[in-house]
Amino acid sequence: AYIRRGDGGFEEVMRIRVADVIKTVRVKATVIGSGSRARVLGVDLDITDQLLAQEKIEETAENLQAVLDGSP
Repeated sequence: AYIRRGDGGFEEVMRIRVADVIKTVRVKATVIGSGSRARVLGVDLDITDQLLAQEKIEETAENLQAVLDGSP
């Protein structure tokens, strides 16, 4: 849809399967031109490890907060 309309840029996060492993990728792209001459220039970033690290940080923070809440 973006390409057909010739809109500017877009960014999406999606999950894909790569060799039986689910990966999360962020797609950033810009549509250049419009109509039949439209092209897409962009990059796909694998953010799977980044999301896992963020989850671990949040879990650690919750555990620390529980310890602090339970101490006198």
